This record gives sequence, structure tokens and C-alpha cells, in this order.
Amino acid sequence: MGQYMWCWNTGFYFAEWKVGNLKYYAVSLSPIKGKQCVYIPAGGLSALGGGVMDRTNAILCSVVSDAAQYRGGGNDASRDGTYRTQLGMVATALQYRSFSTYARKRGEGWDANWYVAQAVVEILFMIIFGTRNMQETVIAEKDSNGLYQGGLGAGTTNMPNWDQWGYYPVVPTSAGIELGDGCGETTFNVLKEDGSLHYAAKVPVFFGLKHPFGHIWKIVRGLIDNVGDEKSEVYVAPSLYAGYDDNSISGLIKVCEVPRTGGYIKQKSYYLLCAMPTEIGATASTYFCDYFWESSASSKGLRVRLSGAGANYGTAAGAFATTTSNAASYSYASVSAPLCFFDADPVMSA
Repeated sequence: MGQYMWCWNTGFYFAEWKVGNLKYYAVSLSPIKGKQCVYIPAGGLSALGGGVMDRTNAILCSVVSDAAQYRGGGNDASRDGTYRTQLGMVATALQYRSFSTYARKRGEGWDANWYVAQAVVEILFMIIFGTRNMQETVIAEKDSNGLYQGGLGAGTTNMPNWDQWGYYPVVPTSAGIELGDGCGETTFNVLKEDGSLHYAAKVPVFFGLKHPFGHIWKIVRGLIDNVGDEKSEVYVAPSLYAGYDDNSISGLIKVCEVPRTGGYIKQKSYYLLCAMPTEIGATASTYFCDYFWESSASSKGLRVRLSGAGANYGTAAGAFATTTSNAASYSYASVSAPLCFFDADPVMSA
């Protein structure tokens, strides 16, 4: 439909189960016998790692353009022509909920990183690469069985002095396109005001999907963490095709509870594709290898998930990385949300 999307063109089934100390994740084009499955319909996610705003028509896009109509960041024209330009970048500094509003203007089936889209990225990476550590070193060759090895590298997660850019995007949407629909990493040189090199940013690419982690935080829509006095309960919306009110958990489905302290993620739940942490106690190189941030001790209320982490989070970053510290009304320079589309709602089956 004219958008630069990372798509799966047929629906598939996902199941997770445990046998002893082993956890299994599986996908199939048909139901997995004896397992509770979720059917994930055909769909797609912006291939750019964030959302692009059509400033003229106030609609979320997935396009690669240096035109002012698609200026990224906070749409600050005074940065044009400087080393901090936001031309050709993804949009940030909008209220979290606004990305969804601008995406849904495209019609039925569209949103901004609906929680199912986020889960698809995580699930497919784990199964295809056989690891939960996206930041493992890139290994171009497959093993003797034809299976992928390694990961996608460190990504854009070790950039110093990001504050000099105001925590706005530093890598344009054009970076990484040269890898096509392959897997690996490429480099974009972030320059200082005098034109010298500030940081050689690595752009991770997963079958054509740029920045599945790092660079900019991603809002996850359709999911709410209800941070109460004693526990934090996660809810998901039952339908993308219905209205969604992030000011309430009425009509939502409880899927899990998340820890009340931060730490590296040891376990996650993929029940109804929520993809949320349920236990911490891992490290940067064990279990899910990414970090969970939360602020229940100081802040209560309805919170949204951000995934991936920004350009200065180092080993704590990754597609599984999660923070639930802010409400849907919040906005920040380092936060975006990629356009997504599904041609139906997911369905749980026995």
C-alpha cells in the first residue's frame, strides 16, 4: 500500500511450552498438535525501526525521504542543514498515544507497533537464530546444518554524548537499506559539527528489518501495565480492529504480572503474545540478555511498554528490553513507534 514494510505474507501459529528445565518455542503453518497455539495473521511492520510522520497530512508512514514533509525528531526546522538535522529521520517527541492515532488514520488494520508486531520480531529471532541474545557477534556463515549463528551485533547502543543531539535520532532511515532483506549489520558514521567522526554507528538488520533494537525506543501499543500498590498486572487489548482506550483496563485481558524491581530478564511470558518480563535475575549474556526497567516504588498508574532501548544503553539494550515507567500521555526525544498492519486479529486455539 505504498509503505516500506517488513512483512510475513501468510499467517502462522506460535506455541511455547516447557518440558523439565527446557523451554520450547515453535512456529508452524498449521496448528501444533497437543499445544495451545496463537494464530498470528498475515501482517507487517515498518522496516525502518521507527515511525515516520507525514507532517502535511498528519499520518504515520514508513517511507525514506529527506523532504521537510517527513522531517523526523520533533519537526524542528532550525536543525535542517546542521549536523543535528532531523531530515530523513524517524519521528519522536510525540505523545505515546499519538503514534497510534496517526497510524489508525490509514484505516482498519493499521496501528503503531501493536504488541503482536513486537512479539513477532522477538519470536522469529529466537527461533531462526537459536539464541535470545540479539547482540551476539554477527556470523555470516551458517553452521553445518544450515542454521543461523551468532546475532546482529551491538547495534547503535554504545554512542557517547548523545545529549549533544538532544537524544533525538542520529541514524537516517536510509541506513541499512543496502543489506536488502538479509541479516547482519552495516555502519553509519555520525559526524560532529566540524565534520569529524563522532561515532561509527552499527545498524542491525534482521531480514531487512532495521534497528529491531537500539537507536530509538519503540512504544508498544495495545498493552497496559497497571502498576498498583502491591503488584503490577499486564493487560492486552483483545482486538486491533476495535477502539482502544489506554486510560482504562476495562475490557482488556490480564496476561501476566511483571517484577517490581529492575534487572536483566530471566523469563518472559508470550501468553496472548504479550512478550512481557515475568522474572529477573539474568545477566547481559544469559537468558534473555536484555534489561527490564520499572518505577513502581515511585510511580503508580497505567503504564505502557517501551522496547529496544536507545543509542546509549549498551548491553542492556535488545529487542526484549522493556521499560514500563511512563503513561501513554508522555513524550520524549528518544521514543518513536513504527507503523504496522494486520489483516485480522490473532486467535488463541487449543
